[in-house]
Amino acid sequence: MFYGTPNVTILMPVYNVARFLDVAVESVQKQTYVFWELLIIDDGSADSTLAIALEYEKKESRIRVLRHLHNLGLVATLNHGLQETRGEFLARLDGDDAWCEDTKLAHQVAFMETNPLCGLVGTSARVINEAGQNVGAIHMPVSNADIRRQLLFRNTFVHSSVLMRTALVRKLNGYNENMRHVEDYDLWLRLGGIAELANLPELSTMYRVTNSGVTLTHNREQVLRCRKLAVLYKRKYPFWLFAWTKWSLQLFLVTLVGVRIFRKIKSLLWLN
Repeated sequence: MFYGTPNVTILMPVYNVARFLDVAVESVQKQTYVFWELLIIDDGSADSTLAIALEYEKKESRIRVLRHLHNLGLVATLNHGLQETRGEFLARLDGDDAWCEDTKLAHQVAFMETNPLCGLVGTSARVINEAGQNVGAIHMPVSNADIRRQLLFRNTFVHSSVLMRTALVRKLNGYNENMRHVEDYDLWLRLGGIAELANLPELSTMYRVTNSGVTLTHNREQVLRCRKLAVLYKRKYPFWLFAWTKWSLQLFLVTLVGVRIFRKIKSLLWLN
């Protein structure tokens, strides 16, 4: 079936996610909104990720697969994808995450079309483990005002949930290579400087926690950069000093007890 020029480009950078990729791709194919293209960019995977992606490309005209011969890293891959994007809207989905509501894209596109000042809309998310079992939920603030009050304290968007206006992301020159491991958080802060921000309350995204995830393996570096972001954007968002203090406390705890123990403490406290 021919769907014409896609209105939404779904950008999926992948690297060694063969065991999860089927779930991610099929969650896109189940969407009731059909005017999308799925752009899968393999960043030099050493497993069967590329082969799986190519099989989907053969069967589905809306799927495009690009390949890096060598691993360039997530930020470079995201920016490559931004150059290749054809849709008015840009959605993100990691190869180890998935969308769990068939109407996710439809609801987000409708929201953007009726809210022209909004540049970014996400959703709340279910948290799953490596086996795909539900282990929790992430409830995000919904309104532009609530998001802005919280944004220096926490990343108020699940990366695999977001839908953005492509033109605005390009205007900001995409993801910042100097903000590795917080490149998404930095982009939200910059987008909030030129547009409104929103989340839909539905748990429409599945966010997978794995032992090899960036949040676990680079936690100290992430916290250092989050503290830096609180200072960089102190004139655009409220309560920057309280946010800086929060990130400083989190950095102290990570350094003192280590990442794995801190994650257990974090689940019992207000730190996000």
